[in-house]
Amino acid sequence: MMTRPPQVPLPDARESLLPQRAYLLAYASQVTYARRQAIADSRRQLDEVESAGGRHEGQLALLGLAGDAMQAIEDLGNFAAASMEGLAGLASYVKATIYRPAHVNDFYARLHKRDPAYFMALCGFEMAGHTMFDFYEFVPPLSARERTAIEAAERATAKLVGQHLVRLGGAWQHWRRVFHAYKHGALVANPAEVEIVDDDEVPIAGMVIWPRKRKEVEIGPHLTGPLSPVADQFQNEGELAIEVLEYLVELRLRSFDLITFDEQGNASPGPLELTESPWRFWMRTRDIDDEDVALLKARSINLEAVEVA
Repeated sequence: MMTRPPQVPLPDARESLLPQRAYLLAYASQVTYARRQAIADSRRQLDEVESAGGRHEGQLALLGLAGDAMQAIEDLGNFAAASMEGLAGLASYVKATIYRPAHVNDFYARLHKRDPAYFMALCGFEMAGHTMFDFYEFVPPLSARERTAIEAAERATAKLVGQHLVRLGGAWQHWRRVFHAYKHGALVANPAEVEIVDDDEVPIAGMVIWPRKRKEVEIGPHLTGPLSPVADQFQNEGELAIEVLEYLVELRLRSFDLITFDEQGNASPGPLELTESPWRFWMRTRDIDDEDVALLKARSINLEAVEVA
């Protein structure tokens, strides 16, 4: 039977593990649900206002939808950045409670340069140079071919998570000023009083945001064209961010299922024998072979979220 590597002791239960678990449970039971409901509610308000023909009211409603959708992307960036680069000696939740916009900006700005190993670690499939196979033994034992199938599922999952994050990073870089205008205060120009014009002074349909607390009047973020396609994009990106966040939280919560806590809150490794993988894999079918999928399903590995595309 394999034993836990001695150089990777469990963190202190009271100072690290239990607060970290409570932090994750708050995301799972409250944050993601609240964000999803907020986006849906903002979209309903926008649709109602637009159907009533209120152009300025529609712009204000769009700003509200942008705020709720981008908040989900900020939540994801903050969570992931803290998970990967926490404060030395402290659980990752501690850094996540410190609001610094640069954390999120830097996280998304550097994603396109990250190698596959980074996303494997973000998903929790690799940690400190170790994998699940260094800590646990499957019963009955995995064949070499079954083990490579699990590794393929991990790589495919990390690939999909990375692709989603890069996409959301692009949305963050493009729209974060609109989000900050909503979050930190701005004025939306009434289209009955202010218009955007082209070089020939022909009015362009759109929305203008005027930043507050400036020495001189200046135009901030602005959107041209119909608002509905932009609203669709905000809603889609926000809902994707929530889905990715839910998945990353789930992976970390599942790791706690492999730890035993006694009545005093002390932690110890759980059973070192597994009958199935603790992870739920999330991937596109084109990123894994059919033979790997068949082998994983035969060992009761959770592939419920395999994407067809």
